[in-house]
Amino acid sequence: MQTKMFPTAFNQQSDNIANSQINEAKQNYYGTKNSLNRSRMKNPKLGDYAYSGALFGLSAGFLGCWGVCIGIGIHSYSWGEPIGSALLTWIVVFVVSVVLSVFIWMLVKLFYSSSSSILDTKISDAENKMNHIISKIQSQAESDQQNYLAAFEKNAQEMSVKLAESQLAKRVIEWMTDGFCRTIDAADRRKHIEQINVPFRFEVYTNKITCNLGTFDFEIERCRNLSSPLEQTALARAIAAAIQLNITMKYPKDASGTDRTVNYDFSYTDTHPVVTLTYLAPNGNFQAVTDW
Repeated sequence: MQTKMFPTAFNQQSDNIANSQINEAKQNYYGTKNSLNRSRMKNPKLGDYAYSGALFGLSAGFLGCWGVCIGIGIHSYSWGEPIGSALLTWIVVFVVSVVLSVFIWMLVKLFYSSSSSILDTKISDAENKMNHIISKIQSQAESDQQNYLAAFEKNAQEMSVKLAESQLAKRVIEWMTDGFCRTIDAADRRKHIEQINVPFRFEVYTNKITCNLGTFDFEIERCRNLSSPLEQTALARAIAAAIQLNITMKYPKDASGTDRTVNYDFSYTDTHPVVTLTYLAPNGNFQAVTDW
């Protein structure tokens, strides 16, 4: 794997690609969801169907009423019989129309519920598919970033072995070791200090190294600039490992008589690695608070 950029820069690039793919997956989902919702039929209301049935019943009943009234009236010598039959016809037609409209509403409502359930299932499936795609994109991005970091640090470690032997690296290591030692020696070991914690931080740029002591400028010191993030990191690792070894050899134990540890941590910006060495030791002079 080629490792031409710092892990932070690679992570940012990877995140941008992943976010673009995630946005595309979301847009596809929302497009599908909106399309399905547009095809959703309007929720049928009982009042609308009953009102339409009532209007139809009134109209049809009125026509039926007149038909019955006229038909019976022709053969009858009294208007009482045709009027009663006509009114009864009107009522029957009205009631039947209303009942039929309610029945039709029930059928439409049943179809609406069934189709809505199908659409909801399709939308849910589309959402689950989107979430699966997003999860896969995020997992892939995380895996790519972890693999890149491992490859970057492996390549830097291999290169650091060569750089550690250079005379320039030895000059920087000696300068930093001396300064770190002075800081360790000057650490507060009075009896109220429980833990001795001495950090030493340095940063390796393409054209300089900065640390607690100042700046090692490549132009002034007549050094060529570093050519790549990998070379910057390799030099930083070489310096850190050498300083850790030098401090460990110089201080088998802390000045207060306790065991000490010397660790270093790496972090990255877009332009340079950052190393923090830490000297840790319990303070052998520490005394707990006592009662009066």
